[in-house]
Amino acid sequence: MGFPPVPLDGPVVLRVAADALCGPIDYANDQCWELVAGGDPAGLALTTSYGRRAAAMRIFASFGMGGPVVSDPAVFAAPPLVESVLPSAISLRFAPLAGLEVRSEMRVVDSHSLAGRITLTNATDRFRPMRLGLHATLLPTGDGQGILPRTFSGATALAGRCGNLEPVVFLAGGAIEEPGLSAALLARVDLAPGASRAFSWGEAALASGEDSFERARQVAGRSWDGEMARLERTHDRWVEVHCGDADWDLVFHMTQQSALAGLVGPGPVSERLSLVTERSPQRGFSPGGDGRDHSEGWNGPSVLEAYAVLSQLRWAAPQAAADVLRSFWESQGLGGEIDARPGLAGQRARLLCPPLLAPLTLKVYQSLQDRSFLEEGFRALWLSSRAWTSPAHDRDGDGWPEWDHGAHPPWPVLWTAGGPDAPMDTTVVEDPALAALLYREADALLAMAERLGRVEAVQELTSRQQQLRGVLQRGWDAARRTFRRIERETHKTTQAHSVASGRGAGLRKARGRLPQATRLTLRVAAEGTAIPGVHARIRGRVESGRVRVDALGREAFRWRPAEGVAISELVFASVESVEMIGLPEGVDWQAAGLGLEREDLSLMLPLWAGMVEADQARAIVGETLLAPARYLRPYGLSSVPADDPDYAVVAADPRGGVNPALNLMLGEALVGLGYRREAADVLGRLMRAVAAGLRREHAFFEAYHPDTGEGLGHRHDGRGLALLSLFLEVLGVDFVSTDLVRLEGESPFEHAVARWRGVTVERGPAQTRVEFSDAGSAVVEGAAPVFVERTEDGGRGAG
Repeated sequence: MGFPPVPLDGPVVLRVAADALCGPIDYANDQCWELVAGGDPAGLALTTSYGRRAAAMRIFASFGMGGPVVSDPAVFAAPPLVESVLPSAISLRFAPLAGLEVRSEMRVVDSHSLAGRITLTNATDRFRPMRLGLHATLLPTGDGQGILPRTFSGATALAGRCGNLEPVVFLAGGAIEEPGLSAALLARVDLAPGASRAFSWGEAALASGEDSFERARQVAGRSWDGEMARLERTHDRWVEVHCGDADWDLVFHMTQQSALAGLVGPGPVSERLSLVTERSPQRGFSPGGDGRDHSEGWNGPSVLEAYAVLSQLRWAAPQAAADVLRSFWESQGLGGEIDARPGLAGQRARLLCPPLLAPLTLKVYQSLQDRSFLEEGFRALWLSSRAWTSPAHDRDGDGWPEWDHGAHPPWPVLWTAGGPDAPMDTTVVEDPALAALLYREADALLAMAERLGRVEAVQELTSRQQQLRGVLQRGWDAARRTFRRIERETHKTTQAHSVASGRGAGLRKARGRLPQATRLTLRVAAEGTAIPGVHARIRGRVESGRVRVDALGREAFRWRPAEGVAISELVFASVESVEMIGLPEGVDWQAAGLGLEREDLSLMLPLWAGMVEADQARAIVGETLLAPARYLRPYGLSSVPADDPDYAVVAADPRGGVNPALNLMLGEALVGLGYRREAADVLGRLMRAVAAGLRREHAFFEAYHPDTGEGLGHRHDGRGLALLSLFLEVLGVDFVSTDLVRLEGESPFEHAVARWRGVTVERGPAQTRVEFSDAGSAVVEGAAPVFVERTEDGGRGAG
């Protein structure tokens, strides 16, 4: 497992963090590091902020050989090359001076300590004096203290103070030199030609300097080769790709590194592993001490985030992926409800988990091959799927449930002008995306039931799918070649026709007959603050012709920075008047029909679910999904269509740009529908954006701009990983086990090699060669689905 040496400006991740596969992560005090070239003074530095407890902490080395001393990688004789990256470790080679070769290795030992080894090699033809300086600078916040020399138990180290930490840096066999611009520990050695000398160092940041020193000295004294051998054994399951594009090969490696780095746990409440989407030097510290105050990105993953990340790491760490799924199942209530965001400190979204866990469970099972895991999952997910069909979620009882809250779906459901911030009452909307999740969930449960012999579930699940397939057609828009959201009672895509407007409190006459029966949306200009006393009365006729008054109390209004919004309970065919009560003078308001006509990429998910009629699927793929004037953009599938009037603004928002998780699901849909080359094209567009972000920022981003490829949102965000799983699906390769590989379809790639645990699959458009770890092989031709198996007698079988 590995890659050829890569320069620092290559598409590499330079962040390292404690590895959850090697030991527990401190959920409330996790210290993460990033390698950065430059700074003041310039160096190749490991940096952190200890979760914003310091402005900056930097550790870097300087080098001398009897002459000038250098630390700035910009002036090195041979620039740094990255030779390996794991979730917690990174290794580089470089020559700071002509004749001095250096290998610098760094490893995050646990959430509070860091270790390194710097090996100096004399590449000249005579004895040379070598000088190594280990420097540290700390910019504390508040009443902290920068790094200074300090003696501990007779040994000299570098120590400082920031927040509730006293970091210490220790160099084995080191001595202090003049502080200069930065305090440093100095080691000197004379080396013969070709000779090498390794120096170990450690860093720890605990509550007391004495404890930090003891921990730093301990980690510096560990056997480096033994520790690295253990790490490599832990990470011997990664998928290695060689597809003719070195950037792709490297990006897929970094995807697995970052996916695994997103694993944390256990927490104060849960013993399971969980995912954080933003593991970076600025995150990981809980001022409250137990993690309950962690904000978004650390307070429990959404099921969409889990689907995206676990899909990429399920080969590398199937047991860990299973543990994350169990953290969802263990949040299940007595009514079968699984929480939408279970956190390690007991955080709960108190919303029913969107129905995406069963397809993900089936994926993880395919890598894990553990029947007990599948049985455990089926029991939990069968009850959860039934919870979605209860009257509490399907309010009109038509078999098409509704979301429970505006923040319930794992993507923006409704968009206002310029952004996805509508504080919408989603309980009055039937969403094709939710219908698709429910249908695919039932499909996955059927597959699980078949494997487990649970025949009692088959009829109910099949009936549910038939009902969903039928009601979905209410939302079909033949003109736009898309499904649309519909209002719960009218089953129509209602539009935002103006009804009335005014300023301040009072009664205003309305427009009368409406173009279509609709609920009304009231918008009040909030000017940055909620108006607690406002309420409203709407008088008009419902579809039966009866005059009704809808009284909207103050609790009906949902507030955001620019406005407050309320939606009527009644569906009006005509409106006589709107009365605003408790509204200050000069505050504008307007009433309009409930606007559901805006489109977004999640409306394409019925394709992924496999619940669309064949002629509709062809129309959606050809005229909507893959149309450049709609969703297919230079860097992937945009979350909003290009013909949306606010596209330019919304596409620059991480919620409206290229969402890799939705691109993954719709790429899977294209493969399933036989559009393998088209799926490869979508993947290629996204890969260009991801690779460019890794080159510029050495990080994955929350989303990507559909037209420029620029990274949007947070750095080091697990939601922006490259799609290794989609690449393997497009390639038509599934590593079932070390003895069994499934091949399907015709590869759209001229030549690609995928390796996993000693199994090598070399695939071209017409022929595939599979080699197993004992050098036995089989050659397969054609596109028909086939299993290639290593037989017990050493032969190779295909069938």
